[in-house]
Amino acid sequence: MKIKQLVLATALASTSLSANADLSSELSNNPDLQAVIRQAQSDGLSTQEILSTVVKNAPERLADIAAQLASLSPERAAEIASYVIPLAPDMASELVEKVVSQAPDQSADITLSVLIVAPELSSTVVEAATIASPENVGNIIASAVTAAPESGSTVLLAAAKASNRSVTEIAAEAVVVAPKVAAQIVSGAVKASPESAVEIVSIALKASPANASEIVANAVKAAPEQQGNIVSSALRSNPESASDIVQGAVNASQNVEEIIGIALVNGVDPTSLQDIETAAGPSNSSDNAIENTADTPAADVVTEVLEGNTSPPAPPVAPVTPGTGSGGTGGGGGGLASPN
Repeated sequence: MKIKQLVLATALASTSLSANADLSSELSNNPDLQAVIRQAQSDGLSTQEILSTVVKNAPERLADIAAQLASLSPERAAEIASYVIPLAPDMASELVEKVVSQAPDQSADITLSVLIVAPELSSTVVEAATIASPENVGNIIASAVTAAPESGSTVLLAAAKASNRSVTEIAAEAVVVAPKVAAQIVSGAVKASPESAVEIVSIALKASPANASEIVANAVKAAPEQQGNIVSSALRSNPESASDIVQGAVNASQNVEEIIGIALVNGVDPTSLQDIETAAGPSNSSDNAIENTADTPAADVVTEVLEGNTSPPAPPVAPVTPGTGSGGTGGGGGGLASPN
């Protein structure tokens, strides 16, 4: 590194700025210091080198300087954030919040870039990004589950805390803006809020019908105790995707008989179920249940049910489809608020 570059970087990190000074204000009133940043960049000093020097010379100014770099080059905000987080992971919350606040339109890219290098900080990063850019929470969640697929429930809970909104509402916004990762979002949302599984799946199926099988499979895996309600509701609201819905449920369930029975009770044509592939694993249904193994194709289960050798289960009482229900005992289901 050239001596001139070192001098510039050190000047940038100088503690001669008052300890409690607002850096943005200082820069707006200090063209010389602003020139230092621009000169450092034009002389070939990389963002990573600038930030590394700041960490060595003035770590307490790291978040402010990273934010200022992002404000000068918002298109590079994600790159700046991905450099700075590994330098000071204990400052992740402050760093992400300040960088995102300077480039809110880049919030999703910032989240993705940071979590690729530090997935263990997923909830911290999402909470900070949501505080700085609440209007982009759907995209922030989509980026988080893309970078760290297993973090779905924790990042949704973090975003809900930061925005004072429900997990279901945030998941609904996320699947609409990012239908390609709807299944991953559903998995996290149902784990975080299993009582809302039917509503979450309904929203996801509308946003991404092409991923019906994976959406239902992930929901059933996340809340197996809700599988009857999930499948029944999905079949009633999306009859055109019946085969995919049943296949997804069978893939995730230990009880093929129950799934097939629910499908038949909900009016699915038995012939459309003949090619459903079953996964290996013992059934957990009653004593006369058919074993759910690779040697027991769904066609055999359908035949058994139709011939009366075993009875299909009574359809579960699923919650009213969001937004369409009328009052019964205790009141009907309410509609989900449209995401902003």
